[in-house]
Order: sequence, then C-alpha cells, then structure tokens
Amino acid sequence: MPDEGRVLVVDDDADIRSVLEEVLSDGGFNVDVAVSGEEALVSLSSTEYDLVITDVRMAGMDGLELQRRATALSEHTQIIVISAFADIPMSVLAMRQGAYDFLTKPFASIDRVVMVARRAVEKARMAAKIEQLAASVSKKDQFEQLIGASSEMQMVYQRIRHLAKTDSTVLLLGETGTGKELTAKAIHNTGKRKDAPFIAVNFGSLPESLLESELFGHTKGSFTGASSSKMGLFAAASGGSILLDEIEAAHESTQIALLRVLDSKEVRPIGSSTPQKVDVRVFAASNEDLESRVESGTFRKDLYYRLISAIITLPPLRKRRADLPLLAEYFLIQHCKTHGSAQKQLSPRAHELMMSYEWPGNVRELKHAIEHGIIFSNGPAVLPKDLPKAMRDKTLAASKRFLKLADIEREHVERALQLSAFNIAKAAKLLGLTRQALYRKIERHGIGPDTQNDR
Repeated sequence: MPDEGRVLVVDDDADIRSVLEEVLSDGGFNVDVAVSGEEALVSLSSTEYDLVITDVRMAGMDGLELQRRATALSEHTQIIVISAFADIPMSVLAMRQGAYDFLTKPFASIDRVVMVARRAVEKARMAAKIEQLAASVSKKDQFEQLIGASSEMQMVYQRIRHLAKTDSTVLLLGETGTGKELTAKAIHNTGKRKDAPFIAVNFGSLPESLLESELFGHTKGSFTGASSSKMGLFAAASGGSILLDEIEAAHESTQIALLRVLDSKEVRPIGSSTPQKVDVRVFAASNEDLESRVESGTFRKDLYYRLISAIITLPPLRKRRADLPLLAEYFLIQHCKTHGSAQKQLSPRAHELMMSYEWPGNVRELKHAIEHGIIFSNGPAVLPKDLPKAMRDKTLAASKRFLKLADIEREHVERALQLSAFNIAKAAKLLGLTRQALYRKIERHGIGPDTQNDR
C-alpha cells in the first residue's frame, strides 16, 4: 500500500479516535493517536507528522492551543480541526490561525475525511519541498527557478545538464512565459562560462535601425547621432553567453550579420572595416514556429540550420499541470516574503480554478496571478475573488458550458449562506431545508466560514 503520509489523530473521544485510525489506516496513512493535547505534544516533539487531526474541544489543552504549538514545532505540519456544529466559531478561528480545513462531526462522509487528509498531506510535503528549493535556489547547481517534477520538465533538466558540458549554440523554443531565458541562464550558470557575463537582448523590443548597433557596436561618426564609439553586446558578452530572444523578429540584414558571427566568431562594428574576434556562446529563443517562417521566406534557411544543432522545447504550463501546485506554492512563499505578508495558502476553490485555467501566459502569468492574490487577500487563504478578474472570468465561462448538479447545489447553498451572513437558521429557511439537512450539505460540499466568499 502506498505511503499517504504520517498522521496524528488527537481526540478525547475513543470512538472518534478509533474510526479515524481505521479509515485513515485503510487509506494508506501511517496513523498514531493521542487522547489529549498534552499527549499529542509529546508525540510531536519526537516524530515528524505531515498532518494532525485534532478535536477543538478537549479537556485540558484545547485544539486551538495544540494547533499553535504544533505549528511552532513544525511549520509544514498541516492541521485539520474537528468540531461539532455548535463549535463552528472556533473552527473559524482555527482557519484564521492557518488550519488547512475543518470537519464537522458526526462525519457525513468518511470518503471526504480521507480526501481532505490526502490533500493536506500533499500540501505539507509540497511546502517542505518548496522550502528546500527556495533555500537552494542560489546554489550553482540549481536550474534557476525552473521548478517542476513532471516528466516533461525532467527531460528539460536532462538536456540542460547535457548542454552545460558543451559550448554549442542552443535554440530555445516555447510559448511566451515558459522559461526560455531561465533555461539559457541555467545552462550558462552550470557550464564553464558561469563566471563570465550573461547578456540577453530582445529583438522584438528594439527597432531595426538600432539593433545592429546594439549587437555589434559602432564607431564615432559612423551615422547621425554617433557622437562616440560604442561597444556592442557581443563584445560585452565575450567570454560568456548572449541570448537572442524573439529572434524571429530579426530583419534580413540582421539575420545575415548573425550568420556571419556564428560562422566566423567575429563582429564588425558599424563604420569599421576591422573585424573583432569574440568568444561568445549564443542562445537563440523564439515563441514561433521557425520552420514555418523558413517555408514562408521570412526567416533565412541557412541561419535556421545553423541554430538547430541543439534544441530545447519548453512545454506550456497546460501540458504539465502536475507542476501547477508546486509552482503555485513556490510563488506563494516567494511573494509573501517579498510583500512582508504572513504565509498564505490557496483555498481549495482557488486551487481548483488554477488547475482548470488554460494559462496562455504560462509560468510568468502564474507568478503574477499569485502575487495579485496575495496583495488582495484579506485572510490566511487566497480565494478565487483575490485572483485576477480576467482569469476568473475565462475559467467561469468555460465551466458554465455544463455544470454538474453537485456544483449547482453547492453554489445555491453558498449563496444562501452569503445572504444570511452564515446564519444557519436563516440560510436553512431560505433553502427550505431543516438545519440538520443544511449541515449535511455544508459537510458534503466542504463549505466553511472562510469559503463562503470563495469565488
């Protein structure tokens, strides 16, 4: 049976302890139990747990105090609190203190207990992995911020390691925001040129009239406005590497000049008749299909063949969705530190939204979406309403094509709770339900006080 994680169940009710121990053990978890908060602290001081599931009300130390102490002992350990319906205000406080989720008893669905536990353990393990990544991101053997555990990214890492041992020209292909410049930097920083300059130039941001001067330099008086000589970027990068980004934007004359540089390892500044030797490793990057441009005659065939001796194609984020939680967690940690914010997490609904979004801007868009969420979040969790509106609107439009009955019911219950300010009696009346029936629906759909505005 797979290892689903190590869990500590804390409850002074023997029946609850027994039920949770049995269902979680059957689900593949390694489970320990404690009858009190004090006993749980003894276990926590000697054993690393991914998850603590604790009752809120217990004799002696209550679940909220245990939560605070457990988090102090291990910040990655996730907390799920168990409460009776009457203890929902305490559950709200637990969520504000950073609890992963809360469950009401009696449990409406044992399957949901196991599902929430799995997600919490995944969160704990991911947080630990991200901390390791964040701590080591400055090390020379790291691949910049190219984060991912997917098979697609493992192939990219393999190519980076291989190409770092060579000095060949590398063509980087992929949609905007997939990490082409980061990949070039990773190869540079793990190769023999790591202590020399790495210079990136974007062809799409420079007018053709200035591009060759920027790349190759010019002599004083070589054209109107050239009041002094200027060193080009190729010469400035000598000994190191240069990235020619959006190379598809290069005009015919620049393509010819680039081909000459690649073949002769020489540049000729504008206005000079004397070529200069340059020792530069060249990276080229494009978010377009260069082969199609060759066929259409807008990109030189000889330059294209000169560039394709080594190619890395960066996968779009939608093709490696398994990396989304890892990347999102990394950016959450990064941006919370940057903005001086307490550590936040994605709410379950925000996580669902991010997993279903197409990410046309790829990793760069994800990074900015997380930052947006942190800036506008008012609580311990980033909710869908905190994420960029354009992202929410596109995802909602796609999901509205056909809603499942369960989704419609959840939205209807959440709407009633919002209108009643989470007053159970009023919400039940609006829905035409008994309080007990409403409680069952709240439990079934995982609706909590902190998720009532989770849009």
